[in-house]
Amino acid sequence: MFRTLFLMATVCMTAVPALAEDYEHCKLLPGSTSAVFNYEQVGPAACEQLCRDTEGCIAWSYTPHNFNPKSAPGECRTLADVSDDEGSDRDYCGFLDPDANI
Repeated sequence: MFRTLFLMATVCMTAVPALAEDYEHCKLLPGSTSAVFNYEQVGPAACEQLCRDTEGCIAWSYTPHNFNPKSAPGECRTLADVSDDEGSDRDYCGFLDPDANI
């Protein structure tokens, strides 16, 4: 039983970083409207989904938690417009329309 639990935990721990690697490292800044901040999302996929579920959202930007980036909530910003991409080795971001550009 312990072996099965250990194996399942190992698979789960290796799956989380792989999902984050599917997203581009960048940090989008809001344009003429303010970003809406949410501190309840864990991971870039959850932040992207929040943007999809938010009317008027065209892009999102996610900063992982400082001390526990894999399982603690980070800072998710949903954006109605975008002014700039700062670039970031730590943050993740994306547009709902893959053809959108800054």
